[in-house]
Amino acid sequence: MALSPTAKKQFRDQLKRFCLVAQKYDNLWHYSQQRPYTGLGAPASDTHYNDCSSYVALAFYKAGRNSGHPISDPLGYHYTGWGNTTSAHATLQAHRAPENKYRIGDVAMYLERSFEHHHMTVCITAGTAVSATFSSFGREAGPEATKLGYRNDLTAVYRHPALL
Repeated sequence: MALSPTAKKQFRDQLKRFCLVAQKYDNLWHYSQQRPYTGLGAPASDTHYNDCSSYVALAFYKAGRNSGHPISDPLGYHYTGWGNTTSAHATLQAHRAPENKYRIGDVAMYLERSFEHHHMTVCITAGTAVSATFSSFGREAGPEATKLGYRNDLTAVYRHPALL
């Protein structure tokens, strides 16, 4: 179920806030693909051990909680600590974001075909493929702000159905 325009704005504001705080405290974020992932509900300024998909799930969860407008887990596992980029793709694939009209909360999916390395980022500044800013946590150095074209294996950008 889609949120009202006011609820969407409140959710997006909180999602952006979480990611900006995480980027500020990047020295407390450590890259780990452990499952179940941890840190659900913890402040972005706490120590975290996560990867790209759990980072997005944590941001969505915290934004829903802080805005008062919770939405379903973008990883498709009801915020249980499971799921990954593959499950997120299955959950979101029917909801492509309009090209060059990206909004805060849109999720970019990357797939390095030769190595089958999946990656995802979340939009924190609305705009076009050139101007939108995404927050990424795909390595020990991060979370960090990126642009869509920072990798050459962008598959698609999706919008969570609650944010349509």
